[in-house]
Amino acid sequence: MDYSAVFGNRATSYLGASERYPAIREQEIARFVDLLCLKPGETFLDIPCGNGLVSERIAPTVRYLGLDPAATFVDHCRNRNKPVVQASMRCTGLPSGSVDVIGSLTGIHHEADRLTLYAEWFRLLRPGGRLVIADVACGGEVDRFLNEFVNEWNSEGHDGNFLCEQDVQLVKQSGFANVLFSQLNHDWQAPTEIEMYDFMLALFGLDKQPSLAATQEAWRHLGWSKDREVCRLPWSLSVISAQKPEVATFE
Repeated sequence: MDYSAVFGNRATSYLGASERYPAIREQEIARFVDLLCLKPGETFLDIPCGNGLVSERIAPTVRYLGLDPAATFVDHCRNRNKPVVQASMRCTGLPSGSVDVIGSLTGIHHEADRLTLYAEWFRLLRPGGRLVIADVACGGEVDRFLNEFVNEWNSEGHDGNFLCEQDVQLVKQSGFANVLFSQLNHDWQAPTEIEMYDFMLALFGLDKQPSLAATQEAWRHLGWSKDREVCRLPWSLSVISAQKPEVATFE
């Protein structure tokens, strides 16, 4: 399934998790926004924007636009007066050269045709515009958590196509320059283990209801250990950053 199919089915559950526990991914979102290096007057495209949490950390001097294929997410953002477009990520319908920065946080691992995706994003950026993609790394512990544990306990499964060296090559092939591949390490944090558990059941659509003990065992592979003060879950994403040349060139 692609992103539209996945979140056509479980966007409501995802929204519920984020509404009840907005602070759990706070560190991840803050660090992602820092990577964007947004400047006053720039137009920023958040794609896919999901529930619009990234928009809440964008300065009012930046022109924000969200785009998401899932109607439930788009309606949610519109109800909160966030500027958002419902469209395919691979065929947005937006004007060429209309944005300064594109940011994509953990949304493309459900998209298989990444060359078309990156080519569309290249088209959307103005010359000199910047691209920042943060998503799960192929072969890492978060990959295994999602494609093994979540896959087992979600009745629709989870088969993420995570970031790897091939993505770097496809970004270059799409015309981008100054392509860098790095890591973003952070924690998901909740006041208690029960709250983290409840958050994950809803966020990942774990309708087959794993026990807390089974979930904690999966957390241990991520580096989790008991902490009396907070439930802290180490998380890691890969980051691809790139720039559209002032004069477009293709390799």
